[in-house]
Amino acid sequence: MRVLPHLFGVMLVALPPRESSAIQDATRPLAEVRFTLYQNAIIVPAVVNGRDTVRLLLDTGWGPLALVSAATERLHLVVDAPGAGGLGHARVESLSIGEVVRSRPMVEVFETAALAPLIGPHDGVLSTAFFRDLVLQVDYPAGVVRFFRRSPIPRTPSAGRARVSVPMVLSPRAGGLPFADSIFVDGRPVRGLFDTGGSGAFVAMPGLVERTGLRPIPDSGRTGIGMLSGDSTVRQLVRFTRVGRVAIGPFTVDSPRVMIAPPQMAGDGWGHDLVIGYGFLRHYVVTFDYPGRLVTLERS
Repeated sequence: MRVLPHLFGVMLVALPPRESSAIQDATRPLAEVRFTLYQNAIIVPAVVNGRDTVRLLLDTGWGPLALVSAATERLHLVVDAPGAGGLGHARVESLSIGEVVRSRPMVEVFETAALAPLIGPHDGVLSTAFFRDLVLQVDYPAGVVRFFRRSPIPRTPSAGRARVSVPMVLSPRAGGLPFADSIFVDGRPVRGLFDTGGSGAFVAMPGLVERTGLRPIPDSGRTGIGMLSGDSTVRQLVRFTRVGRVAIGPFTVDSPRVMIAPPQMAGDGWGHDLVIGYGFLRHYVVTFDYPGRLVTLERS
């Protein structure tokens, strides 16, 4: 490293050409694609086998890749017979978004009608199996998803922007799902799951409801949503409660309405207390740094 002369009272530091080029290359997006929203969930285009475009729901709260049966038929994929869980499986030669290419990934195959309430007229789910060794950035205000090899976030926030980074916690039972313990509900630390596939702002898990004595808001059990149960979707009435404050670093929401998780959302004993979805995340640029184990929220 060499130091250039002072210029107008500012000392400029120049990296050697090769080192500077390597850093720029590492923080250059491997892919940058615009997304659309379906029921407040992110839909992105991807390419199968180098030629066929599919539209997938990007879900940090989902483990294996998934396609619906209509998509596998259109793509002429060979689907194994359903196993004990009722799901078939297929292998594609490649799945890619920009320069991110996964060779011969296995995908779970759902009946189209089973996932339609969750993903609508789209082709499947782009899950953590695709990006768990990369940096995923969801720029909600700009409507753009980016993938990087390493985090592009500078050490110092840009002027006029607030930012917080919290350690990402991975659960052995939940694969690459991004949890964090640096989340506070009414001043008490809880474990939260950042879920880009969740359409609401917050969902309270049974443990949090019991531990803090949360009570449903009267007459709040009339909303029905589609919930995935095994290999099919069931319609589930949900109830809501209210907490005093949810805080992640400097970002707070006062007196938010929080959905009480139905039994299908219990999470197979993952041990988390709260799901954080689109209703909260939509205000931020959210960066999931899987190699560095950090989740960063940034807002103007």
